Amino acid sequence: MSDIIPFATGDTSDPYWSDVSLLIQPTSTIIEDLSPQGLTLTAHGDADNIPRGVVDPSSPTGYSIYFPSATSSTDGYIGAGVGIQATLGSASTLEFLFRSGSTASRGIVGAIGWNVGYTTGLRGLNNFTVNPPIGTLTIDGVTWNWVVIQRNGGRVTTWINGTVVDAGSNNGGPVGGSGNELFIGRDGGTYYLQGHIALMRITQATRYKPDYYANVLPFPTS
Repeated sequence: MSDIIPFATGDTSDPYWSDVSLLIQPTSTIIEDLSPQGLTLTAHGDADNIPRGVVDPSSPTGYSIYFPSATSSTDGYIGAGVGIQATLGSASTLEFLFRSGSTASRGIVGAIGWNVGYTTGLRGLNNFTVNPPIGTLTIDGVTWNWVVIQRNGGRVTTWINGTVVDAGSNNGGPVGGSGNELFIGRDGGTYYLQGHIALMRITQATRYKPDYYANVLPFPTS
């Protein structure tokens, strides 16, 4: 993983810094939002399933958030409160780095009205038309998957580990809504992550080249 460091922790030199509505990139076992919003993050779940920060040498910063289990109504996830961070508007970028050993359906991030998770590939629901081919994600408990989903007007582009796997239209409406709580380690329903998240960033802006040029898009690294 040392060759894939998507962005610097709390990088205020980022030209999109004022547009960042959520930034999680732990450098200790403390789980916090490093974005300008400084959101209060709340861990949910029973004593066995509650998410926690752990030492993780394979992560870019040496730490990650561990989501222990996804087996019951007490599954663990993190709530990031209610506000614009729960909405991906017509110009927005969602990025995250995760690994999991569970090949069952799992949620990664969502809010009521939108979800990102996986079965055999990445699935995006409620205004996403993202359905990459099977095999684009590696679910083996060891391999990190770096995912970028960007909305650019009425189009969505998805990168998985540096490769554009989908670039197509959505149905034009906003994804989610600012009146809904943002979930991390859970989709907008009842699927929960069993694994690790090392990085997550939501930017209320289009960071990367338009998906109309998907065949020449570089791997996002900043």
